[in-house]
Amino acid sequence: YLHELFFRNVTSARSQVYTDSRAFMRLSSSFGEFKRWQDDFIASALAARDGWVITYGHTFLRNFVNAVVDDDASNVPVGCIPAIVIDMHTHSYHSSFGNDRRAYVRSMMSMLDWNVIEERFERIDAMFDALK
Repeated sequence: YLHELFFRNVTSARSQVYTDSRAFMRLSSSFGEFKRWQDDFIASALAARDGWVITYGHTFLRNFVNAVVDDDASNVPVGCIPAIVIDMHTHSYHSSFGNDRRAYVRSMMSMLDWNVIEERFERIDAMFDALK
């Protein structure tokens, strides 16, 4: 499931996030500003061992958080819905980037497909509304 989400949200080197998009506004609200989300997401990715870095919609807090999932199933947050997913398993970056995880993360961040991500944020916000 995480592989599917990952491959779907890193498909476009031309995609842009717009300041009036739901994703931008929700990440800015949850983290204080959009750049703080980016910085935290990148730091989380670099801290990950073999696993995933994920921005989740947290159904209890009704905001967005970043988390690291080790392997494929350790430390999965309860009540959270994946919105942005990056694979941090060694096999994901080693053949193209060697041990340069930072270059891999920068590359993946530049390929985020904000149209796909925007759809996820819309669905997560609809779920938040339904849980009120």
